[in-house]
Amino acid sequence: MFPASGLIQASFSVTMTSVEQSRKDHFFSLVLSALEDIAVAGFPGSEIEAAINTVVISLRTLPAESSTWGVGMLQGLAGPWVYGRDIFQEFSFTSPLNDLRDRLAAGEDVFGDLIREYLLQNNHRVDCTLLPSPQLSAKLQGFKTELIKEKIDSLTPESAQKLAAETIAFNEFQADSDSPAAIASIPMLAVSDLDQIIDEIPTEVMSYRSGTLLEFEQPTAGILYVNVALHTDAIDEEELALLPLLSIALANTGTSDMSAADLNVLMGQVTGGISVDADVRRNSSEHASGPGKPSPIPLLSLSGKCERHKAVNLTQIMSSLLVSPGINRSDSQAIMTQLIDAFETQYTNAWTADAYAPAVSMSRAMIDPYAWANDQIGGLPWLWQLQHWQGRLKTPTGWPDLRDALNQLLSRVLSSARPV
Repeated sequence: MFPASGLIQASFSVTMTSVEQSRKDHFFSLVLSALEDIAVAGFPGSEIEAAINTVVISLRTLPAESSTWGVGMLQGLAGPWVYGRDIFQEFSFTSPLNDLRDRLAAGEDVFGDLIREYLLQNNHRVDCTLLPSPQLSAKLQGFKTELIKEKIDSLTPESAQKLAAETIAFNEFQADSDSPAAIASIPMLAVSDLDQIIDEIPTEVMSYRSGTLLEFEQPTAGILYVNVALHTDAIDEEELALLPLLSIALANTGTSDMSAADLNVLMGQVTGGISVDADVRRNSSEHASGPGKPSPIPLLSLSGKCERHKAVNLTQIMSSLLVSPGINRSDSQAIMTQLIDAFETQYTNAWTADAYAPAVSMSRAMIDPYAWANDQIGGLPWLWQLQHWQGRLKTPTGWPDLRDALNQLLSRVLSSARPV
């Protein structure tokens, strides 16, 4: 669900993919009934606070995380300006959010009234169903061909001759080189215009337990960024292919004492989000020490951000994801089954859309250890891993086998990891 405010009338959309056409009416009814239930029951206070905190952090981190933030901000102001709104209000978000908190604390049914007025009682509604068609490309090509034929048939001999002459002249114009004067008018950067000195960011290196802690100051509007990289040198090739599945499980199954839904609410209240990813880096020390291709370093990475005064909350959640993950929860099987199905579809579509990419990726993997490791966690071997477990999870022993494999891999990662 998402609102769109680029028009003078804001719109609200609900989208669902991969729905059977025969069930579309059920989907429309489900959306309306869910909105009716929410309008009556309201949102839990914890979820509202999580949403507000998420919005605050996302807005405060835009300047630091986006190199095109200024351009995007100006483009975003164009809509309110065209429709006569106060563009300076677009810069302020603290005051409106504080007003919202005050209204909610006073017991006002803010969201219920909005849902009833603008969604449930609003007759300006469109139900749009997009269906795949194998014949679509041929139909479009036929339409274009017919359109061109009709246009040509409508031309008089004089118009046809004029159009042919204009086409020849246009092709000659495009083929002709620009004049030296025109080329000289194009703004260009010379090497001498570039700063030859790389800015060095002061970094404090500290030892923390068995790992290394790197700390450096950056202008981030009071937002603290934490990145944890666990070196997983001790895992073997078969386990490397499981590393992405482990990252998916850690990020989506909650913790041993908190469901994924409850954990998401907690993360929304105190952080700007936490991600868990499988990654591979080159061993730069080997590269600097001599010729040859450096060996890859597999990593299990955790990244998160929060307001500076909530740093303890952020690190506690990140620690819980590793030390007491939700892999063994009773609802984890259903979550992982859905996620594996979704990722399998995503990667199948991505690889089939580009016929050359798999061959290029596997060719590089044959000559470069780093490319090989990346291929294991993001190429065809990773897709084959998904398809393997997709089939296994349909058997009685599939989930216990995958759960045990992920637990053993996590244990090996934590026992051998050198965190940075």
